[in-house]
Amino acid sequence: MELSSKVTLTETQPVARIQLPASIRAAPPPVLEIPLVKISNPQEMSFAIFVSVEWSHPAQGGAGKEKVLLGNFTVYPPDRTGNYMLRASTTFEKLKTLGADLSRDQIVVVLEMKRTNPSQPWSRVQVEIGPLRWRSENS
Repeated sequence: MELSSKVTLTETQPVARIQLPASIRAAPPPVLEIPLVKISNPQEMSFAIFVSVEWSHPAQGGAGKEKVLLGNFTVYPPDRTGNYMLRASTTFEKLKTLGADLSRDQIVVVLEMKRTNPSQPWSRVQVEIGPLRWRSENS
């Protein structure tokens, strides 16, 4: 199952949020595929993509948020596109133990680009991420 929106991360806008539709929240597939479809990284700066799931507490009017890391990966070589797979099943189990109602509550996927060497200043980096794909174990 595919999430329809594409997002672009840059050194000045390193975070993007994608709303999870009810069909995925109700029965989340165990694997998330993140397709990096275009990368502009002229200085070949080393970077990683961190993927989290964020849940807003409805009892607190959405003010209280829980963020659970789904996984991360380093793009290597730092200018090569490709598909990255992350196991998602334990993340959704953790959300349930925190009190999330997966079928009703607002849940978003958070994509964040970070430098692998935080002491090094950012150079110009632009990463276009295609629609996220949720997969079963066998697909």
